[in-house]
Amino acid sequence: MKKTFTFILTVILLTSLAACAGSKVDISDVAMLKADVSRLQDELDALKIGGGIIESFDFPPSENPEPEASLKTNEEDIWMVGYYIDSFNHLTDKGYVVNENNFYGVFSNSATTNSRLDVKILADTEKISIILYEYGRNMVINSSSRNYKDYEIIMRTPDDTRYIMWGSMPPGNDRIFIDIEDNNTALRALCGAGTIDFYIDESERTTTHYVFRVPASNFADVYELLN
Repeated sequence: MKKTFTFILTVILLTSLAACAGSKVDISDVAMLKADVSRLQDELDALKIGGGIIESFDFPPSENPEPEASLKTNEEDIWMVGYYIDSFNHLTDKGYVVNENNFYGVFSNSATTNSRLDVKILADTEKISIILYEYGRNMVINSSSRNYKDYEIIMRTPDDTRYIMWGSMPPGNDRIFIDIEDNNTALRALCGAGTIDFYIDESERTTTHYVFRVPASNFADVYELLN
């Protein structure tokens, strides 16, 4: 199984390299890719999962990101209360917590590596959702009219505890809703202190992932205003 996985990773990496270099692969690049495959396999072998908590995992590094794509956070008091609107475009009295300015991170897929990512987090008393903007402007949308997009969400809290959570994007929607059974786990982290790391994988496209950081800051104080 390990040999098969390594072979698949090698083929994927070589294919990506060939596409970027006009199908010309240098022997030194092959050696580098093999080293990357070996490192990835070692990380996977070290992965231990117990009760939804990852005991050992290194978040993917973000070497050489685009200048504006480095992982950074905003200053204190970054959360605010917003209000949903009804079908007549009028404000309702149902509020939610949202970051006033976008959080920043990086995303990678088969076409790009460590490109700019902007993120919005919305949390009300029933659900938490995540809105992603690739390249800082292209909102990630589920273009399917029937099928959900599923996502694996790895969250690391300031005490270095890792949690595996799940989320989905409904057909035609523009945000990932954290599964209801994981909602309290994410909420406890946001109501705490420090900075929370998120690593999101699209389940059907394992080459697509998003990495970003979310400061807890004043989230707990603002969330209390919803109750």
